[in-house]
Amino acid sequence: MAKKGKKRDKSDSTGVDLQPTGIDDLDEILQGGVPVGSSILISGASGTGKTTTCFEILARAAADGEPGVIYLTSETPERAIANMGPYDFFSRSLVDDGKLVIEDMGETYKHLGIEHPDTGLSQEDGHKLLEAIEKAVDDAGAKRLAIDSLTTVLASFDNEGRVRSFLKQMVRTFTAKGITLYLTSELAPESVRYSSMGIEDTITDGVILLSNIESRGDLLRSLQIIKMRGAEHSRSRYVMDLTQYGIIIVPVLKSYTRGGVE
Repeated sequence: MAKKGKKRDKSDSTGVDLQPTGIDDLDEILQGGVPVGSSILISGASGTGKTTTCFEILARAAADGEPGVIYLTSETPERAIANMGPYDFFSRSLVDDGKLVIEDMGETYKHLGIEHPDTGLSQEDGHKLLEAIEKAVDDAGAKRLAIDSLTTVLASFDNEGRVRSFLKQMVRTFTAKGITLYLTSELAPESVRYSSMGIEDTITDGVILLSNIESRGDLLRSLQIIKMRGAEHSRSRYVMDLTQYGIIIVPVLKSYTRGGVE
């Protein structure tokens, strides 16, 4: 059973302040957690567990008294709440009590007067969007912010220069506040890149790669820490399972042995 991790920040052997993710197996791989105020890219194809990973991290922190904000681009807050319902780590009361704030990115665009984001966000639109996100984080007193998915937001900009400018400013803004960012990136199933545009992984501090492993007709989820600036971590590949209790992560060989894979 996945246990609830301790949220109390601590330091690793290098003296860096670490913030546990609350997913015990992941914190073990990260040797305690991620550096406080870092930007973490969670990359993977459809169905690899990106959204669930973000929700478990933020929900466990919220349950421990540390508010979080998550922006959604592909589903409504109500749909997300329904999808997270079966997991033990999630409770609607976290949302009702304002400990976990779930924002609809589409509604945010409308509120800002950005009626057609798919046709190309201007630099001014990017500034307004970042200010709105920052206000939501400040209002919630959040220590963690997730955007699911960053790919959809960045694809709204009409040139690479604006993509880089927006992402750098976002990382700079929240790093200065000591707020940890979790940003999801959508990849094609056979992609050899770590981010959808080939930009995000060079700007963010950490990259967690989620993949699918096909074995004997079964499709297994896998997790690998590609980089994590300022922190020690394993770079081995692990098998990840989404259970009622939350995310469980085990070494690939151990999982294969249990599943009968030679």
